[in-house]
Amino acid sequence: ISDTVKCDLELPVIRADKRYFSLKHRGENNDHWGIVSDVAVEDGIRIITLRSTVQVHNHFNTPVDVYYMTARGNELECISTIEPGAIINIPLKAVYTPTNELFFSIPGYSVTSTPFIWKDLQLNLSITKLMHCTPKSAGECNEPFVIKAVGETEQIFHESTNRHTMASTCYNIHLHPAVTLKNCLPVNIICCVQNIAEEKFVKPGETLQMPNVDPGTSTIVIRLPDYLEKEWSCQHDVVVNPPAFSVWQFDSYDSVTKVSLDLGMHVLTKGGSMVMSLYCPFWMLNKTDLLISYR
Repeated sequence: ISDTVKCDLELPVIRADKRYFSLKHRGENNDHWGIVSDVAVEDGIRIITLRSTVQVHNHFNTPVDVYYMTARGNELECISTIEPGAIINIPLKAVYTPTNELFFSIPGYSVTSTPFIWKDLQLNLSITKLMHCTPKSAGECNEPFVIKAVGETEQIFHESTNRHTMASTCYNIHLHPAVTLKNCLPVNIICCVQNIAEEKFVKPGETLQMPNVDPGTSTIVIRLPDYLEKEWSCQHDVVVNPPAFSVWQFDSYDSVTKVSLDLGMHVLTKGGSMVMSLYCPFWMLNKTDLLISYR
């Protein structure tokens, strides 16, 4: 397999499954090295992948760079770049290190200030960690890029048997935005984060990733640019544990007196992200040729 590991393996490939194989090798940190035989069938073709026990999944719509701490202990080395929606298999040399640490970065931002230690998953079925990448230069964006890393363990078969053992486990690290916003209104909305000049346009039914929102710290502003010939805006803090349903008040100052409009915000956790859905409980559609009013 490499210059330091010499091992012959007999891989069963009859079924599409995942199997753990020991390499009968101990690293400098006294870790037992192992690999995963991942057999899949696509379009009638059997695909066999030999990989390490650690995978990283990128759920962002921007590429993510992955780093590991080298054996020297004071130097990071880039493994690869994960494209949006893609998966990377962490190489063995980056898995079995003295610290077992992985770091991430985004273009225009520094490397995460704290690591994700994959070996902690050997003691926990799931680990969730908020990681921050600070901007490299002060400009339009002064807020950190927030990565919600969710590590999960997956039991697989041990070598050529149908048994699961403590060792026959692989680890999946999912990188999510901490917050996403879904527009459930039939009108366009504009969203921005406090201290960030850029505004995001969200069409009806679309979902916006908000990677610069840190729950418990950030404030967002949502605007309805053209509803009832007025512009409406709402400024609201994003809390760590929001209620499932809440009312957000939108105000308009386009007339002599301030006018307010109440809309609903539904919040749930999906795939590691806080999904915020802006909606209206009741919506009246005028399909006549007449101007009507509701009292």
